[in-house]
Amino acid sequence: MCAVFRPIRLASVLTLVGVLSAGCGDDGTNPPAEVDGGIVTVWRTPLDSIADNVALSDPATDGTRLFVLAAGAVRAFDGPTGAALWRTPSTLNGPVNLIALNGRVLYAGAEAVSLDGATGNTNWRITLPNSSLARNDADAAALYIGSDDHRVSARSITDGHLLWTTDVGSDWGDDGYINGVGVSGDTVYAGAERLLDGRTHSVGYTVALNRQTGALFWKTANGGGGDRRSISTAPVVSGGIVLASDARSDALIGLDRLTGVEKWRITGGSSEPPTVQGGTAYVGSATGTVLAIDPATGARRWSRNLPDVVTSLALCNDRVMALTRARGLSVLNRADGALLATLYDRNKSAEGPSAGLAVFAPFVFTFGDKAAYGLRCP
Repeated sequence: MCAVFRPIRLASVLTLVGVLSAGCGDDGTNPPAEVDGGIVTVWRTPLDSIADNVALSDPATDGTRLFVLAAGAVRAFDGPTGAALWRTPSTLNGPVNLIALNGRVLYAGAEAVSLDGATGNTNWRITLPNSSLARNDADAAALYIGSDDHRVSARSITDGHLLWTTDVGSDWGDDGYINGVGVSGDTVYAGAERLLDGRTHSVGYTVALNRQTGALFWKTANGGGGDRRSISTAPVVSGGIVLASDARSDALIGLDRLTGVEKWRITGGSSEPPTVQGGTAYVGSATGTVLAIDPATGARRWSRNLPDVVTSLALCNDRVMALTRARGLSVLNRADGALLATLYDRNKSAEGPSAGLAVFAPFVFTFGDKAAYGLRCP
């Protein structure tokens, strides 16, 4: 398998990553809580050493604990206090994201892995035939994995054995890969990219597969091969619409869930999946715009331009939290997109989060190059 170019996953790469020390509890080591836009810094766990160019996954939470892969290990922290709980070594090749589900921490990179969420003990660990640099997903039955040989696979959540695998680009050769996988109902959806013409052009694909067998329901192309197109992350379902994002052409596409037929297309592509809640889809685009749209029609409800690329977005009660590449964490009013505050602006602060957001309302968890953070929203 030869190397391929893909969009930089800004939320998953950290220039400086440290080994996280024990969390700060109520022992007087916490910094004074900051309140900005109604957001309170509940705890800050410092990093006690530095390593260069180490992958940092997007974090996950089960509501009690916070999980992240950093500096060669999956690490768990107590949600209320930030105290370190356990550390389990992992390969540095991936993953993009961790999944906290039913007492397990699941992920796939060079390996597919299941850890016990309470102890960090390994339930199972399997070397994959081809690495995954995709955003993966899971449900009570399986871990769904997109790989760099343009395959989508399902592995048993119980012991990791292979349930099925489907090649969504059997005629692509080495020139294609999966960027993201999401499961909804009886269907697994994948976002893929096929490279053409010496990898100077590309076509994106949204694919729908049977969750139990991997059989193809439909596959819809994005682009005709005359430019660079992709489906850059995991598709997301809202009602009868599949939301598919293309960061290359800055497009968000609404497809019919049953047929894959395109229903609408707007400006607003991202390398992160949209967040859907309360009949509204929220998107942080690669051009620095946060959008709230009607997922049925693509109609814009509000938009807010930020001064940098949005790398992660999350909802916490009536706040929209938008993490940007270098300008900190923007806090927006969920109702109208008004900018309420900017936390950890790198023009004003020597540190701040940069590795995605995990929410268990009213708490928001995130990581940066100097610390892990526990925040509380109103």
